[in-house]
Amino acid sequence: MTVRKNCVIRTVDHMVTVCDSGWSGEYCMLKQCDQRCNEHGQCKNGTCLCVTGWNGKHCTMEGCPKGCTGHGQCRVNGEGLWECRCYEGWDGKDCSVPLEQSCSDQRDNDKDNLIDCQDPECCTNPQCRSSQLCITSPKPIDILLRKQPLAITASFFERMKFLIEEGSLQRYAKQEALNESVFWNHFNMSRSAVVRGRVVTSMGMGMMGVRVGTTNINDGYTMTREDGWFDLLLNGGGAVTLKFGRSPFPAVQYVVNVPWNEVVVIDTVIMEVGDDRSAILASASPPSQACQAHDYDVMKPVVLATWKHGFQGACPDKSAILVESQ
Repeated sequence: MTVRKNCVIRTVDHMVTVCDSGWSGEYCMLKQCDQRCNEHGQCKNGTCLCVTGWNGKHCTMEGCPKGCTGHGQCRVNGEGLWECRCYEGWDGKDCSVPLEQSCSDQRDNDKDNLIDCQDPECCTNPQCRSSQLCITSPKPIDILLRKQPLAITASFFERMKFLIEEGSLQRYAKQEALNESVFWNHFNMSRSAVVRGRVVTSMGMGMMGVRVGTTNINDGYTMTREDGWFDLLLNGGGAVTLKFGRSPFPAVQYVVNVPWNEVVVIDTVIMEVGDDRSAILASASPPSQACQAHDYDVMKPVVLATWKHGFQGACPDKSAILVESQ
């Protein structure tokens, strides 16, 4: 009798098949699932198939918490995961967050301390679309679709320069940056980088109309889009302090390390009303300041004419008279 290699045959009064760990069945042909699958899933040859509303390898992640609280439907998204699709007027992972519906009555109807157009939820309402609080930026994909594809050999800066072009995402960036003859006055093409992130409310909703800039006014600024996402082109190679502002929310600062020629995605930034958010937030580390000793704009190389610079002490950039053998 031939059985799978992960089976052990023992003979007592009759033949007994003992499967190796992780296998089952008469001939040890069925792969087992983790025990956690039994609660919200069904095992099929080693794969845990989740019941409605549950996600994850072992079906332990609740995709539709509290049954969407009766304010939405549990549906599968484009990634094959269960999630709540909220009815109009509700939001949140479990559709338990009421949205502002009346955006011109001078009242805080959803009790979030925001009135009318102050509330990001009202920015899609006709009464608030022209409000200064709801100014936004276009989506990057909409800008790129109007341009000719770049060559495969295009540099990082050439691929990202569209962010600071006129009518694009980033406003008031140094316009001479587009003129390569004077580009070095501010932007450094070899050091360019993009910071990408998302600003949300305390309820986790994307905030539209947040002004995002840096402590360097020459970088200009951008505005968060309808979903709260933003992209900002700047010089990389060190710590950068990002500044977030939108009335009536207190300003927020965020320090992040930005390498050269990379798109850096920062942690989600949360803005709350009535909370003192003027303190600097740091990405996965305590608050830090830019290191002046490593400021690439002020660093200067020291050229030595001899290998005997050790004799010059701790100041090799000072003049010295050295005798060299020929």
